[in-house]
Amino acid sequence: MSGAVNVASPTQFNPSSSRPILTASKSKMPTWAVVLISVGAAAILGLMVLVVAFSLILTKTSPVQTTWRQSALDPNGLVLQVRNTGDRHLSCRLDARNETTRQTVTHTFSVGPNQLTEVGLLEAGWSFKSAERGTIATEGFWDASFTVP
Repeated sequence: MSGAVNVASPTQFNPSSSRPILTASKSKMPTWAVVLISVGAAAILGLMVLVVAFSLILTKTSPVQTTWRQSALDPNGLVLQVRNTGDRHLSCRLDARNETTRQTVTHTFSVGPNQLTEVGLLEAGWSFKSAERGTIATEGFWDASFTVP
C-alpha cells in the first residue's frame, strides 16, 4: 500500500495509525482557459462601466436652460426664464433660497418641448434677487442649478 491515499477513498488506512490518510488532489486548469476567463470577465466589466457612464452622461443631462430679465413689477427683482431645449414635455419643480433672509420658495410648473416659460412675482410670488441660488428638478434628469446674477 502506498503512503498517500486519494481523498475519494477514505477507507484506506495507514497501518501505523487508525485514521485514514486524506490528501487533496490538485486539478490544474489549462492556462488558455484561465486567460480566456480573465479576458471575458474584463470585457464584461468594461462594457458595464461604459453603459453606466453613457446613461449618466447622455440621458441625465437636463434640457433646462435659464436666463433672466428685469421684473416689470419689482424694479429690484428679476424674472427667471426657463427654456426646455428637449423634445418632450417637462414637469418641473423649482426650489430657491435667499441666504440673507433665509426665505425659500418652491414652485411647480410645466414647459413644453422647445418652449419658454417664466417664473417670477406673478407665477410664484417670488421676485429673484442677486446671489440667490436654486435648482430646477425634472424627472429623469439631473437637477439644473442656477445663481441669480
